Amino acid sequence: MRRLLSVFLFTLLLPSAHAQGIKAVIQSLSATEEPRASELSPAEQLDWVRQQLKESPEEEALAKVMRPRLENAGLPPSTLEDFLAAAREARMSYQMAIDALSGILAGESDPAALEPAEVPANEREASEMRDTLRREDLTARASESEVHILQRQIVQQQALSDRSSAELRQLNEEIASAKSPEAAARAQIESELATLEKRALDAAIFSAKWKIAEQSATLKLARSSADSIRAALHEAGFDRQLDPRRVKKQISDIARETADAEKALADAVKEQDQAQAALAKLKADPVAADSPQLGAAQDLASAAQGLVVALRGSVRVLDIERAHWLSVKDLTENASPAEVRDAVNDTRDNLRLWEEWQPTIDKKLIEAKEALAAAQKEMKEAPPGETRKALEKVFGMAQKRDAALGALVTRAKSMAATQEEFLREVETMLSREGVARRFARAWDGFQATVALIWKHELFSAGGNSITVGKVAMSVLGFILSLVLAGMISRLASRAASKNFRLAETQRTLFEKSVFVPVAALFVLTVLYWLNIPLTVFAFFGGALAIGVGFGVQNLLNNCISGIILLLEHQIKVGDIIEVAGSTGKVTHLGSRCSRIRQFDGVELLVPNSAFLEKEVTNWTMADPHHRYDFVIGVAYGSPVEKVMDLLLSAVERQPEILREPPPGVFFEEFGDSSLNFRILYWLELGGTLDPRLVGSQVRVRIDRDFRAAGIEIPFPQRDLNLRSAGTVSVRLERPQAD
Repeated sequence: MRRLLSVFLFTLLLPSAHAQGIKAVIQSLSATEEPRASELSPAEQLDWVRQQLKESPEEEALAKVMRPRLENAGLPPSTLEDFLAAAREARMSYQMAIDALSGILAGESDPAALEPAEVPANEREASEMRDTLRREDLTARASESEVHILQRQIVQQQALSDRSSAELRQLNEEIASAKSPEAAARAQIESELATLEKRALDAAIFSAKWKIAEQSATLKLARSSADSIRAALHEAGFDRQLDPRRVKKQISDIARETADAEKALADAVKEQDQAQAALAKLKADPVAADSPQLGAAQDLASAAQGLVVALRGSVRVLDIERAHWLSVKDLTENASPAEVRDAVNDTRDNLRLWEEWQPTIDKKLIEAKEALAAAQKEMKEAPPGETRKALEKVFGMAQKRDAALGALVTRAKSMAATQEEFLREVETMLSREGVARRFARAWDGFQATVALIWKHELFSAGGNSITVGKVAMSVLGFILSLVLAGMISRLASRAASKNFRLAETQRTLFEKSVFVPVAALFVLTVLYWLNIPLTVFAFFGGALAIGVGFGVQNLLNNCISGIILLLEHQIKVGDIIEVAGSTGKVTHLGSRCSRIRQFDGVELLVPNSAFLEKEVTNWTMADPHHRYDFVIGVAYGSPVEKVMDLLLSAVERQPEILREPPPGVFFEEFGDSSLNFRILYWLELGGTLDPRLVGSQVRVRIDRDFRAAGIEIPFPQRDLNLRSAGTVSVRLERPQAD
């Protein structure tokens, strides 16, 4: 037993050593205070955990033993599920620990066994190595993330294990102080459950620590492999696209491949012309109208046309790739912010183009393979003669088409991978720039974005383009026009009042009379300056006049109310509100009306004006946390402290109930026929949480716990008293026999 305790003690040292791998784990054993902990090797721990798994109770055997004990003790059937769940978790944790230890002992993630990566000889080999590098980086990031997750799990499970130890001590005290055999039996079973749950937690901690060691070794292996690949790529000059040596070689290779592709395309065009001419000749011959040679000629012309299309696509891809490397060459000579931005935008456009091409190319490749298989079948089945020779030509052309499409797909994928690599390299280059350079590049990009938005055309009217800039300038001009018109009208009214001694009402009328024409003059001047025709507003004015005639005032009222709601943020999507006698969650704030989903699933459409004209209750406006309570009574004579403990335990075991603010149980009053307790708890509203379901589950748990503890929930009882002014005579008569 002392040896097993030592295992759990030394495993507490594993998280601090996960980054050093298995050797650091073994070295950490000597730091423990246990004298025999340093003697425990991974192989001994593997034997130990296998023994633990062997000794762990099976679910069927555990259920067979515990079911009658639980029935005799009067505990609910859910307690058996708790026993089985704890046993299942323990066995699962032991098995995961066995897997982790077996992998470590087998040396599956030993970086020492890793061979150095070979230096790539060409771009194809370098592309394959870059794909491998990306996979190794993904593996490293996944392992590192897994280590962090496991570390957090260990902290949480250790806290739960400590809490289980405290509960176990309390249960042992209850066993010692039990006043009846039944209470002692129940406390004993609860103690056994707490022991099993603590064992499951300790097993999970043990497993997590060895999985950390396993993931750490995997992380180290992936990083070592990635470093080896990067070194090989760097040695061959294939690690960076912004390298003049690689750029020069790529441009030269693409030029040679383009010349070969253009020559192959020219030959294919000649073959296509010949096939078309032969087909036309056969169609003109009445004798060959229904001959097998005509069908073969049609297939040959179709295959030749497909070959030409595939080769033209290859030339197009080579042109795009050549343009990419020429752009990279410009960056090696002048990496200005504008050049980098243009190169990145062109690269992204090419990647989007490939995404659009890919389904079509894949479809044509499938069609080519099907045509090749059909041509081969027809050629084998055809008898010797002219028809067979024609079908042999069709088969040969179909082979060329299939090979050309396969080469096109390979080349296009290589191009896409190259351009994705370029984007990553540019991102890395930009992340390493100084603050001043980065700020200058960001400012340049901001100016370009603003200029693009400023010149964006919204619509056209009368042959004039209405852009975002014109609209913004017109709004600013309108505001300035109103301000200047107001200043001029006020100055004019003051001067007129001073010279002509106008009354207050006359001065106000004069000020308004000056303001309107001056504002209209300024507005027209701004429109003329921005070259915005008045016909732009003709449609809006006419539509407004017609709409008002048809009662559009309600629509405008709701629209303006919607704008106010959006600006004030008093009601937001996701809030739970009560309006017009209906309660539900706001799912949409529209321009005319808003949607509220009631708790019964019915969608309610509420005009926006109702939110401003009627009283609205917003349950989640400032805080989604809300308190709920209910009262429950128990029979007189019930142990008050135990009742309060059971009620608080039932509430705390409900996962949806918040721990902060904490739930509470209060002895509220001595009722007519019961001791009344009030239960308070807090819920966070929102999402799919139904407070009624939470309250129901809490009440069900309270009823189950009360039944298990023998606590009665009474019902009202009354004593009936009969009063009479005189004596009440009672006479008993025996029934006479027939």
